Amino acid sequence: MGWAAISSSGNARCSALPRRLAANSTSIPATLLPPLLVLPESKIYRPNLCAARSAPLPVRQFLTCRSITAFKRFLIWHGTCAVICKRVTNQGNCCMITSPKNTGVAGPPNPSKDDARVRPAVRGSQALSRLLQYPQVRKILDVGSGAGEHAAMIRATGRSAVMVDLAPPADHVGDFMEWSGGYRHFDAVWVCHVLEHQPNPNAFLRACLDRLRPGGLIFATVPPIKNQIVGGHVSLWNAGLLLYHLILAGFDCRHARVGTYASGPGYPVYNISVVATAPGVPIRLPPLRMDAGDIERLADFFPCPVRQGFDGRLPDINW
Repeated sequence: MGWAAISSSGNARCSALPRRLAANSTSIPATLLPPLLVLPESKIYRPNLCAARSAPLPVRQFLTCRSITAFKRFLIWHGTCAVICKRVTNQGNCCMITSPKNTGVAGPPNPSKDDARVRPAVRGSQALSRLLQYPQVRKILDVGSGAGEHAAMIRATGRSAVMVDLAPPADHVGDFMEWSGGYRHFDAVWVCHVLEHQPNPNAFLRACLDRLRPGGLIFATVPPIKNQIVGGHVSLWNAGLLLYHLILAGFDCRHARVGTYASGPGYPVYNISVVATAPGVPIRLPPLRMDAGDIERLADFFPCPVRQGFDGRLPDINW
């Protein structure tokens, strides 16, 4: 695929698009830019000539490609959350990339998605790897713990994990919605392939929020939307819907992490994970109508640009 940056004189030079346009800041470090890049101000930037190589530059870029569709596929493949904002036909297909407004749940610098302490092929593997990379997360509530495989891996690292499930070997056997323990006690709530089983996801997520200390994290993983109806799965999900639900439940998703992935090599992509924060002060949402217009009213609470009808199959964000 041919890529080029348009210069103010209309000339173009081929360059390789960096693997991550939006790394861990609201602007792009000069070291991540292509060899020649023109920003909206029509100024040419060459990273090797920058006085400060780490100096941040604006997040918007103009790049040419053979088709808008190919451009979108390239962004999704490389895990970049972007919006196609403009198309200029007199210079080919010219696209403006906008990186997420906010990036990075406060957490570790280690960008690895896989942790050696997480057994391969376990559901939510990358989300669990993320959890284990937060040194401040010591007390975890595992809701819908099943056979306890996630809790076992968490406990093996010296952390504590409290399991709640409808059946043994959970520490608390019964309906989580009827459990009164753990109020504002935990550093993290682990909810892996559980939300799709909840008849009232909003009430369930609010109950999870009540168990988190201020600044605590929820690690929520759901399966992708499918047409087959199976027992116990009473709701359908994609990354956008998961963020939407978390926002309505009171979580701070402005700096959320979002990842979509397989449980291991040779496995289908069956995990959509979001890491969001329990705010220290309850978030006051604007008045909502539960109708058209609400997405725009909530746009500032998402970690990426959204609007009515946006595609909820989001690429990775801060993942």
